Amino acid sequence: MAELSTESFSNQSDRLDFAFNETRKKIDPDGKMTAKQMYSFLELSQSTFSAYRNGSEPSATVLRKLSTPCGFNIHWLATGEGEIYTHEANIFAEKKALEALGKIKHITDGKNQIMVNPELLTGIALHDGLRFDTVLNNDMPTVASTNHMVLVDTNQQTGEGLFIIEYKHQRLLRRIQINSDQQYVLTADVGDTIVASPNDVKVLGKVIWRAGGI
Repeated sequence: MAELSTESFSNQSDRLDFAFNETRKKIDPDGKMTAKQMYSFLELSQSTFSAYRNGSEPSATVLRKLSTPCGFNIHWLATGEGEIYTHEANIFAEKKALEALGKIKHITDGKNQIMVNPELLTGIALHDGLRFDTVLNNDMPTVASTNHMVLVDTNQQTGEGLFIIEYKHQRLLRRIQINSDQQYVLTADVGDTIVASPNDVKVLGKVIWRAGGI
């Protein structure tokens, strides 16, 4: 890595932009996530981040999330003083922490994957059956809007609840109930309720976590 000068980042907005972009590269090395998805992943709204860039004091939680993956010095990030990166021992520790991030593949495209910090997934254990998906439409706004991410447990494909399904060649986010005839009742916040045979619905997995809204 080329040597960086602290003078290049005298403004808080420059430091935060640099940290955000470098963290994004670490979290999403293949460049699959949009900036909006990255804000959601960090549980940070774009408007809040803009306020930080304009001089509002960032919270300790935000500074930690931006500093940890790349080993940034939190004091430098907050004030512009001191070294950009922590000393070598801490950098090594942060690299080891990065290696511990869980790699989660896309629910239909195994080549597309993200790296997730387990600390963000309170109460959820990472395992091989976890997949992520990007919501493709806005018919479930109480759950997630278009381009938000959801975490899906592909080991859970039966029962009732909130699932990612394939129906009539579409990948959908739907609530499933089972009626007395053992048919699937598929509901969304917007649109008609669909009653379908289980043979016509491919259940990909149960939604267990979603990224925060923007």
